[in-house]
This record gives sequence, structure tokens and C-alpha cells, in this order.
Amino acid sequence: DYNLAEDTTWAQAGFSLGATHFILPAQIETPEDPRPSTKGLGPLTQEEDARCIHSQFGDGHWLLDKTEGTLTSWNIHNVELLNLGPQFQIWRAPTHNDKFIEPEWRNNHLHLFQERVDSVKSEQVDDETLRVTVYTYAAPPSFTFGFHIVYDYMLFNNGELALQTHGKPFGKFPSYIPRIGVQMRLPRDFEHVTWFGKGPGENYPDSQQAALPGTYTRTVQELFTPYVVPQENGERMDVRKLTCQDNMGNGLEIRGDPVFHFQASRYATEDITAAQHTCELVERDSVFLSLATALTGIGS
Repeated sequence: DYNLAEDTTWAQAGFSLGATHFILPAQIETPEDPRPSTKGLGPLTQEEDARCIHSQFGDGHWLLDKTEGTLTSWNIHNVELLNLGPQFQIWRAPTHNDKFIEPEWRNNHLHLFQERVDSVKSEQVDDETLRVTVYTYAAPPSFTFGFHIVYDYMLFNNGELALQTHGKPFGKFPSYIPRIGVQMRLPRDFEHVTWFGKGPGENYPDSQQAALPGTYTRTVQELFTPYVVPQENGERMDVRKLTCQDNMGNGLEIRGDPVFHFQASRYATEDITAAQHTCELVERDSVFLSLATALTGIGS
């Protein structure tokens, strides 16, 4: 960080003139299993029927809908941590700079992408661990390209969850696609967001030189950029850890392996896509949390 050493007519001493960051060579030893030991916390149990997998641990539970292929409840200490998700996400609201590629996206129905569950398998690994694997097929209607996706859940009796997702593309895609990731719906009260990654302002692959790694805290509303015409906004890149909490400190902590990109908003992606003016946007009853492994720039 380069700061003024003395007062001037236009700024006081300490004013930041510019900053940069660079990677230092370092070797960090990580344990083979970084998850804290769950021995002695009591067993994790499961019940399964044609519609759901219900897993109970201590004073919490998960509920996975086999028809939707995703979690519909994650509850600890009678606090609901999740409304729905994660589910595959390929679409983002176009920007003005997308005017040349947006017709191709829409002609290929990327905004209409649908995900279908092929199968769900569960395995009780041991008394502390349940593994659930969900196989889905994601594609736009009337086209023969898409992804075969695997969601590999590991549920632990301390209330933690580990998720790995794998996608195998098939068919002929458009020249490029908006994003690859998942989206979840969190309770509306989870409005306090803290992340360790690039910030504090929004940043994208082609707009991140001024975004420095650090720990930042914002509300969900503060993460939103109110462009005159609503469009893609609010992304934060290269995030290693993210927490979304309510006023009581209840919430989720998400860690990357090693990093991910995130966006948290009170507006659904389809609402931002459809709106012509910011005043047309209406807040939903959830926080829409998008986690991406790859995304396109915004033409900056």
C-alpha cells in the first residue's frame, strides 16, 4: 500500500495512492483430514423413502428431496440454515456489454436451462458419516447439449457438510457461456456477509485489478450495485472463506477448495434479467447465494 507521507492541498497524510499484492512462495502442510474429529458426538442416523432422505444428528437434521435432487432443510438448534439448494446455475443477468453475445445465449435457451434428477444413492459410511450422491442432467429445452452433473455430499454428525460437484459437458455449446456454478436460497435474515477474498467492491475476471485480497464485511444490500438498468453485479472472486449470518450470529460458513466466486442478493437472477429499471425490482424472502467455479467477464 502506497500512502502519502505528508499532508497536501488535496489529501491528508496516509491517503492511499495505490496498492498491489503478490504471491509469496510458501509450503503449508495440511492434515490428511482437516475436519475436526466427530468421535463421541453421537451417531448420525438416516431414514429414506421414495421422496426424501432424512438424516438426524444430535439436535439437528438434513432433508434431501430426491425428486429435486437437493437439500430442502439444514437445521441446527432449531435454526433453519438453508431454504433450498444447491442447484446448477449457468445463467446470469446480461450486461449492456453482452448485447452481441446475449442473442446467442437466448437463441440457445441458456436462460431456460433445466436440471433433471437421474438417480440418488445413499451410503452410511460409519456412525459419524453419511454419503449421498446425486446424479443429474442439466440442459436447455429443445437442444442436445448440456452437462451430466454429480453432487457428492458427505454429511457429518457435527453438523458439517462437504460437497464436491463434477460436471461433464456433452454436445455443441455456444461460443461461451455466462457462468458455471450452483445457487442456494438462504433465510432472509442471513444478511451479514463476511468473506476472505478479493474486495471490497465487486470484481470480475476482466475487472479486478483494484480488488485486493482481504477480509471484508458487508450486508447483502450493500453487495448490490444499483445500475440504472439492472444487470449482472455484485460478484466477489477468489474467495477462500465466506460466512452469511443473522443478527444473532446464526448462519453458514463456506470454505473453498481452494477458492470460489460468490454473489449474494435479495433479487432472483430472473428478476434482474427481466427488469428495465431498478425500481421494478422487488426483494424476495430469501438470500440468493451463487457460488461459481468459473464466470465470464462483464466487458469492462
